[in-house]
Amino acid sequence: MLKDLIVFQKAYELLKWLHPVTARFPKAEKFVLAARTENAALDFLEAVIEANESVDKTAPLRRAVLALEKLRI
Repeated sequence: MLKDLIVFQKAYELLKWLHPVTARFPKAEKFVLAARTENAALDFLEAVIEANESVDKTAPLRRAVLALEKLRI
């Protein structure tokens, strides 16, 4: 099951933690930086879900790594 996958659990926890953090961004940054940050986190979670369901996991995992790197920066 997807919920048993540790990387999914951690990605979901990251998203739950990130949402209130980006809500506290200054108004000037909220609509650009906060939205892009949350979108990168959602892209990461989506790529993890897609990789779990795919036979060839290479492409979705590459997208997951890219989204995670965007979050780090």
